Amino acid sequence: MGELFKAHDESLFREAVLKFMTEACEADPKMVLQFRDEAEVTGRLDHPGVVVPVYGIGEDWTGRRFYAMRFIDGQELKKVIYDYHRARSTHSTRAKDRESLFALLENLRSACNTIAYAHHVGIVHCDLKPSNIMIGKFGETYVLDWGLAANFQRSETVAACSEPTVRLHSGGSESITDSRGGTLEYMSPNSFSAATF
Repeated sequence: MGELFKAHDESLFREAVLKFMTEACEADPKMVLQFRDEAEVTGRLDHPGVVVPVYGIGEDWTGRRFYAMRFIDGQELKKVIYDYHRARSTHSTRAKDRESLFALLENLRSACNTIAYAHHVGIVHCDLKPSNIMIGKFGETYVLDWGLAANFQRSETVAACSEPTVRLHSGGSESITDSRGGTLEYMSPNSFSAATF
């Protein structure tokens, strides 16, 4: 749905990422709405595991839509897992293996807490996989790519808590059964009937 570019913010002297819509998506009004929803969800979820602040949303001089967000210096969980298994097959020590495994489990726990928070405020990610989880230079864990996220109706018990339900400005989806898609290998079995591939 989008293309990412590393950029330099000249007014605040910081690295940033610009996410532009692809030309194919620009032609589809549903994809344009989904792109705006992604920027809004990413910007509104208030949790340390979703601290990829959205700096702004707009259009470039050609009218191509984009949003700007914080640059995260790190690696995808997918690569961290691969490196862990590769190191185990070489000359690593048993103590080093345990330390690396516990660090990976801590990253997984952190990602689960982030997703639990999102569910608590009425948002489902819909495309959770190791390549959408980033591990920062100091072990911090971020859940990225909320482009397929959907609203759902929270139960009265959950809605009674102090966290307000996140409702998208566009109206978003009240159902997680509409055609949101996802990555086949990581979708729950009950998603197959509604998914688009």
